[in-house]
Amino acid sequence: MLRQAKRRAILRVRGGRARPVDWLAVVALRAVERDADVLLDENEEDGELEVVDPEGVFEGLGRRELEDLAADIESYIARETAAANLEFWKVSLLSKLCCSAC
Repeated sequence: MLRQAKRRAILRVRGGRARPVDWLAVVALRAVERDADVLLDENEEDGELEVVDPEGVFEGLGRRELEDLAADIESYIARETAAANLEFWKVSLLSKLCCSAC
């Protein structure tokens, strides 16, 4: 399920339908995971995915959007097995909490 969630995130980013959590997933795939290329199709290249500033994902989101993002992040936390990735998602959740406190 985790692999499918990451693949769906990539597809939404490429299709211009990305949700905030999808941008975080792409960051996690490119910056944290070492075997991210296993999620690419044979016709895709690594450089095709835009990587954004993770903190920028939280900027401009309203309260409801932040709540939705927190639920999405918690879903990744529940499924993640790699320690480095799990740490990334936990830090992302903390960032969300800091943004909602502002």
